[in-house]
Amino acid sequence: MNTFQQHVVRPVALDELRNNPAVRDLLINDGSLVYTDTGHGPTLEGTTTEAQARAFVERELRTSGRRIDRTSPIVDARLRDGSRLCAVIPPIAFRGTSVAVRRFTIPRVTVMDFGSIDLHELVKEVVGRRCNVIITGAAGAGKTTFANAFCSVIAAHERIVTIEDTAELSPAHPHVVALESQPPNLEGHGEVSVASLLRTALRLRPDRLVVGEVRGAEVLDMLAAMNTGHSGSLSTCHANSPLDAVRRLESLVLQHGRKWTSEGAREHIRAALDVCIHVARLRDGTRIVDSVVELPRSQHHLFVELYRNGTRVGSLTRGQVE
Repeated sequence: MNTFQQHVVRPVALDELRNNPAVRDLLINDGSLVYTDTGHGPTLEGTTTEAQARAFVERELRTSGRRIDRTSPIVDARLRDGSRLCAVIPPIAFRGTSVAVRRFTIPRVTVMDFGSIDLHELVKEVVGRRCNVIITGAAGAGKTTFANAFCSVIAAHERIVTIEDTAELSPAHPHVVALESQPPNLEGHGEVSVASLLRTALRLRPDRLVVGEVRGAEVLDMLAAMNTGHSGSLSTCHANSPLDAVRRLESLVLQHGRKWTSEGAREHIRAALDVCIHVARLRDGTRIVDSVVELPRSQHHLFVELYRNGTRVGSLTRGQVE
């Protein structure tokens, strides 16, 4: 135990913190330090032990159908109450079990909670013109929350199909089909990937496709769907800026599409995506839309800024009026 930990002597009850409705995130570092976040940044609550941390993870996973052990030391699971749990145990987490539990039982939010009336009107226009949208931001910035708010603007008669690795989306919309990937069982069978779900979703007659965080081979199917008639679709990407997001998508295309060239990947992305909405989290925990940009049609053009600092600053040209 290091010097800092020696001053944190108060053991905490993990289940008690887990059941506290005010806690959005419960974090365990190295099987010892326990933090919570109620929406205003992490707060150190006290300590636990490696044995208690492991027992906590196993209890939480009991109804998820997922497992964690030395042969499979990383788990990402949706829990019975809709929360998401990510845990890493030794030998990967060599200092001790590390855990992050995120609750998704916070009150419904709207687009207006992320900005001004200008933002709401712009999102309505983006939806109406059936633009393909990528929502970007850092971890915890509010990408999923804003995606839910964005979906609430979509007309009630439209059929939304969501595809996620671990289900987090819960749009306030009356016509949603939710699909979640499935890991292989103990014998290594039964895996259903996000890429496979995307191909299935296209046969479910969606009006809008919503793909959870893009981080693997599903990028190829997502871009192909957007480029072949499924306009008005939405996805999220972990990135620090719109430019970083495009670069990350290009990297994923090159990584998983062996026949692609850099120029081909960039053209494919520009043809598929129309708008990037970048969300950010301020120091006080407030989540905002920092900027909205229209992606260039050509590599020789820059992003067209549409919204910045709460104000509409540009005109949307991509997409089509219904």
